[in-house]
Amino acid sequence: MYRAYAPPYVQKTGLETLMGPPGDAFGSKARFNTLYTDTALQLKHSKPPNCERIWNEKVGITLPWRAIWKMLGTFLTNPRDEEAFFKLLHRKLNTRTKDSRSTTKRCRMKCGCLETQLHLVAECPKLGFYRRYATKFLKAMGVQKEDIDPIYTWIFNLDTDLKPLNKAAQAFLRIALRTLYRHLTQLEVNGAPINKSRIKRDIANDFMSRILAYQLYRRNYYPCLLYTSDAADE
Repeated sequence: MYRAYAPPYVQKTGLETLMGPPGDAFGSKARFNTLYTDTALQLKHSKPPNCERIWNEKVGITLPWRAIWKMLGTFLTNPRDEEAFFKLLHRKLNTRTKDSRSTTKRCRMKCGCLETQLHLVAECPKLGFYRRYATKFLKAMGVQKEDIDPIYTWIFNLDTDLKPLNKAAQAFLRIALRTLYRHLTQLEVNGAPINKSRIKRDIANDFMSRILAYQLYRRNYYPCLLYTSDAADE
């Protein structure tokens, strides 16, 4: 039923199975189609985007980009949840080193470091509480502590062997990143102080809401599929 939302060339790649059905719980048609199209282009484009080369230089290795692009979309996330992660891969998160309007390039968390995307998501000592909290969830989802890399996991959702984390762990990290980035944006734009307890609560609430939305989808989808199949057999 949801194939109508995906362009034909995306259907042929099987990307709709990675993204899950759009519906009201999974984001708007426009965002759904945009993420589909961009993902398909990353997998098919003859020339890799510049972000691949820059990230390779930043981390000092050649990353498994085809596997990374294929990870976009999980059974729990909607296109809005994927957006911050997608921007991070493309190096489009709005940090002070990229914002010409910013009067300083130092981290908004006042740790004294340059505010790069790598620093803000994976290195800032003032955001260590976020990574420690997320680590507890990852371990509960079957990710071993020794498989959590200080860069590959937080930036690319990969383990220490550069292999993708399981889908539930990927979904959690995308939702957690979206929530963290929302609070960091409020700090930068409105001066709203960072509240560690609120960030943790919002991450947990957002993740639980996606689980409930997925359960509702499955509960509604399979009876509909059953009745549709019965009607077609008559």
